[in-house]
Amino acid sequence: MNALKNLINTALAVCAVVLIEPAQAQILSVNAYLRALKLPDGFLPSLEQCSPYHAENPIRRHDIAVNTIYTIDGMENDLCALHITGVTNSSVEIHQDCQLPADVAKTYAHALKRFIDKRYHPLHDENFIERDEDYKAALKIMTDTKYCRFSRAEIDNTAVIRKNLPSCLPAEQAETSAGMIFTRRIIGAERNLCKISFVAEKYDGLDHVMLKNVPPKEENDYPDDFYLAYDCSFTEQQVQYYLRILESEVVPEDDDFDYAPIWHVSPDEEVRFLSDVCDVKFHK
Repeated sequence: MNALKNLINTALAVCAVVLIEPAQAQILSVNAYLRALKLPDGFLPSLEQCSPYHAENPIRRHDIAVNTIYTIDGMENDLCALHITGVTNSSVEIHQDCQLPADVAKTYAHALKRFIDKRYHPLHDENFIERDEDYKAALKIMTDTKYCRFSRAEIDNTAVIRKNLPSCLPAEQAETSAGMIFTRRIIGAERNLCKISFVAEKYDGLDHVMLKNVPPKEENDYPDDFYLAYDCSFTEQQVQYYLRILESEVVPEDDDFDYAPIWHVSPDEEVRFLSDVCDVKFHK
């Protein structure tokens, strides 16, 4: 049972997709691997000259799908317009939008080029990265609010359930996350208890339009017949406790360049609570 809990925890976790090294994530190479930063061919020369550019970097690792989209509009009102968006199939969507003077765009491109050429590994070279002068130069530009704005989309997969939970009104909401689909359902009140179900199943769909170019997977993280269902009858006190758990899993939209809140979302408490108070079955 503990192994099963760990499997569900991994699938539910927003950080199932690795955002490599906070500042590298801000440069926006969203990735499914811990490896050296790599930007698409032609991006840095285009940034240096601020010439129009568009490229995608779709990546698949088993059931994890990510894509990073790079766009340079060119010079607009004497500023270089740069847009980078990173999306995953775990509800993470982050954006970097910059308006850079021509000389700053060139400096940014040169600093990134020198930094990439050093091929730092984010797992083993963290201390070197933080002290690297090119890293610090790129970081200074991308975190200067005169030039760049970062945004992280809200992560909230239970709004409908939370709205109806206090009154135990029938409702249903699905959440997809890296090869799994989780369906939370309020069935309704019965004998002063609130009947609720939580179902986890294998799911191969990629619902985000920006993930359409992700290559097909060669391996699965979960068996095709994976199925787990919790059937719950909550007291009023348990309803309130479950509501607090779901509220704690929401990550609000933020304009800051700090994506640390993404790492703080954990499904462990929800799974542990359901395992303790609900009936469970492993097959349809």
